[in-house]
Amino acid sequence: SQLPWSLVRSHAGPRCGDSYQPASARICFSNHGLLDTDGDGHTRVKPDLVAPGTNTMSTVPPYIPPYALYGLKSGTSMAQPVVAGTVALMMQAYPSVKDWPEMIKAKLLATAVSLGDVTQFGHGMVDAYHAIFDADGLTTPLWSGGAVPASATQIDDTFSVPAGFQEVRVYLTWSDPPSLTTEVVDDLDLHVLDATGTQVGLSDSYDDTVESVRLGPGSGTP
Repeated sequence: SQLPWSLVRSHAGPRCGDSYQPASARICFSNHGLLDTDGDGHTRVKPDLVAPGTNTMSTVPPYIPPYALYGLKSGTSMAQPVVAGTVALMMQAYPSVKDWPEMIKAKLLATAVSLGDVTQFGHGMVDAYHAIFDADGLTTPLWSGGAVPASATQIDDTFSVPAGFQEVRVYLTWSDPPSLTTEVVDDLDLHVLDATGTQVGLSDSYDDTVESVRLGPGSGTP
């Protein structure tokens, strides 16, 4: 069998409250990671990303008092449509990803707006605009993918970064086969090397199906 994978490159303190939240804060009733399902010390970033979902004007069933038809609602029922709508726009702009969930996930995470603490916000706030419109001046495609043969130990992907970059984000996601164990079946690692072959980034989590490296100026050009 072969393992589907996707690789995306993108340029681009705990706190919470129980009322209206600015984009850089988390509502207190919102769950967050890191997630350790079996207590072995190996964690998974959850949620993968966040979306606005507090005090959102929404429709209300007509039989619920005060029968106003509209009201402010909060929760995943408000945040999830933001993500689903972003994915729909991505598939409209790039029809090739319609049957490629690993790529959609990688691109959503790579283009998310970082909010700092990954234990609170995952990889960041979903950014519909940059999930569709990429930076100019790149000499190679922003994403690539394929299948890793069962007998392979690694797969290489080469890309160029324009001078003066502000940040390089490299994301690797894959689909793990069903299993009765709490561990991932296929444990992939992500190594980012510069033009000289020197490693400038490494992501080697144990229990996650996402590996990511973010490089800023001065950290070496991949």
